[in-house]
Amino acid sequence: MAQLAVAAAGAAIGGVFGSPSAGWLIGSFIGSQLFGETQKVEGPRLAMLWPEMDAAFLAAGGSGGGPPTAVRRPVLTIAAG
Repeated sequence: MAQLAVAAAGAAIGGVFGSPSAGWLIGSFIGSQLFGETQKVEGPRLAMLWPEMDAAFLAAGGSGGGPPTAVRRPVLTIAAG
């Protein structure tokens, strides 16, 4: 809540100088640095899917799915929730 108040104050100060949106941006940054909570986002990893993909590929008559184990590193992790 304090973060929002600092952002609103920044917008008010920015409005005096003709740019309330820039004031909001700066105020919200300062508010997040002072009062923001640290977020730790954790969710499923791509590496967790490889065994399932292997099992599905083997069941379909393949010889194993996905790249070799040495190259199985996720490039992008998307967490939902």
